[in-house]
Amino acid sequence: RQMCIRDSDSSPAWSPDCQWILYTSWQGGRPKIYRMQADGSQQQLLTQGEAREDYSLWSPDGTHILFVSGETGKEKIVIANPDGSERRVLAGEALYSINPGWSPDSQFIAFQSASDGLNVIQILNLQGEILGRVSLPGQDASEPAWRPN
Repeated sequence: RQMCIRDSDSSPAWSPDCQWILYTSWQGGRPKIYRMQADGSQQQLLTQGEAREDYSLWSPDGTHILFVSGETGKEKIVIANPDGSERRVLAGEALYSINPGWSPDSQFIAFQSASDGLNVIQILNLQGEILGRVSLPGQDASEPAWRPN
């Protein structure tokens, strides 16, 4: 079976079990998160509404997905079940929250936000509590990434 990916589709992310692919599509004029089986079947829209929704990631244990929702300067990090249900905002009440990254154990998320005119990296748990800033004070930081244990 041939996968049905369009020029407007981007940012594929494989599930940990390699059965599903998350991706961003501009099919409706705004980026939204979709998922499909690895063979291209069962394409399904996971997010809806007027906001941009993109940059999706699977948790390493496969139990959740993360994505960024909102307009530029007002982005929020959202967690949901792999089918898009039970979505809730984890971070984003400040200026913006972008570039999320899962910890290897699926318990924490590093993300980029703004503080005092600089980009900073912060860590939060799955309840949405910000546990602290990990970037150096006074230095601009972006695109966090976890290192394997």
